[in-house]
Amino acid sequence: MIDTQELFQSIGKADKIWHLGQASLLSGLSGGELLRISGLFKDQIHTRGEIIFDQGDSPAALYLLNRGSVRLSMTNEDQREKTLKILKRGDIFGLESIGHDGQSNVRATAHEESWVSVLTRDQFLNIAIEQPSLYFNFIQILLLRLADAREDVKALCFMDTQERLAQTLLKLAHTHGQQVASRENMVRVRVRLSHDYLAGMISSNRPYLSNIMSSFKKQGWISYKNQYLLVDIDALQNIVG
Repeated sequence: MIDTQELFQSIGKADKIWHLGQASLLSGLSGGELLRISGLFKDQIHTRGEIIFDQGDSPAALYLLNRGSVRLSMTNEDQREKTLKILKRGDIFGLESIGHDGQSNVRATAHEESWVSVLTRDQFLNIAIEQPSLYFNFIQILLLRLADAREDVKALCFMDTQERLAQTLLKLAHTHGQQVASRENMVRVRVRLSHDYLAGMISSNRPYLSNIMSSFKKQGWISYKNQYLLVDIDALQNIVG
């Protein structure tokens, strides 16, 4: 982790409050409330590839992603890693560490240089007593994560590998996408995606995943520009049905 003391002298308080206000966890709080709470968040900058916390750690904290992207993954006994999700600005993570044992069941890695703000478990619980809306927001986030997990289970049960890949690319286009001006149905995914990451996300192996990606590319459903993936959302939606 980079020493942030000098760096954050250049980040104004208003900038930090604006970013905190984008987080669904803090939705509904007034400017004054955000101003007061902002002082409790500890800011960190993590370099690309740096582990923010590991599987089995007990960070006992909530992490808010202000800039950059963070990859959540899980490793099994054979040390095979599966990418679960790539987070975007405004997302929070570390939710499982708020539980009674405070232990994380995932690894959080900076997918690119990322600025995160950290609130300890005890601080969150104390604030939530004063601001009950935080509990409501927290529960809403957990319910959305549960619904997303159910969709993943459904895909594993009823979709073949090509369909799961199309669905995953559509999700990435939705969360990290930027419209390509020259083509209405083409979206640029603004995070770097290796075939290893994608294979883990759809529970496939890399060689088979690479074959499907090559097929998608030949069909014109995906392409690459400056190492970023471009996806045809209409074509992929037709695959998913």
